[in-house]
Amino acid sequence: MKVAWQPDLFDVAVEPRAACAGARPERIALDATSWVEVLRGWLAGADAVFAHLLAAAPWAQHERWMFDRMVIEPRLTAQAHTLAEAPHPSLAAAADALSDRYGVSYDHLWLNLYRDGRDSTAWHGDHISCRRDECVVPVLTLGATRRFLLKPRAGGRSVALRPAAGDLVVMGGRCQRDWVHAVPKTAEACGARISVNFQSSAQAQPARPLRRRWNRDLQQRALEPGVAEQHELRAHHRDAAPVREGARDLEVARRGAGRGVDARE
Repeated sequence: MKVAWQPDLFDVAVEPRAACAGARPERIALDATSWVEVLRGWLAGADAVFAHLLAAAPWAQHERWMFDRMVIEPRLTAQAHTLAEAPHPSLAAAADALSDRYGVSYDHLWLNLYRDGRDSTAWHGDHISCRRDECVVPVLTLGATRRFLLKPRAGGRSVALRPAAGDLVVMGGRCQRDWVHAVPKTAEACGARISVNFQSSAQAQPARPLRRRWNRDLQQRALEPGVAEQHELRAHHRDAAPVREGARDLEVARRGAGRGVDARE
């Protein structure tokens, strides 16, 4: 595949390594519950990883429904269903480092290839890979610098970032619910860019309602030794109570009849 790209000759010679000690997070509070964090130069040797992914990743162009018609996506994509399938070993190590940092188990990857300024991603939220109210979504940039925009889903001014090769952008809190993001087309001359999205199977599952967990806990407790027997014994006492009360009423009636007393009193 031929794309325009100008590597950094010094960076190509660096052994790829994630979580560089020099990377300091720059956090932006988008609102009271959403944030975005940028770590500059987070991945050392980013150009070597870019060159390898460009040649080795299983790139494909797909179609998708947009409104009432099928359109061709203006970019190429690839996927690693497990970290063992990661097209470069540094990406598996990067996922482990991110899991440790953010307390989320990142276990698969989604990659986008923007071949030039005509390739793009429209405004969207990651609603398929993030089905919880709050998620942490890291995105690694390789190759050329492109604008990365975020704006409130309800409308408003956008926040513009320009992540360069090796930079990490992390969206957190309710960002996927209340904000949308995009990589817009550009008329500026620019080279190819690859974004690596670190995804979590846990975040792709909706959070279970509290009532459902509570009912499940009750069912589980009912199976514990001795608990079922206690429930059965209590039910037996409840069922036996009317019988005992009926026998007691009959005895009172008999005694009252012997004394000439109305048993209904």
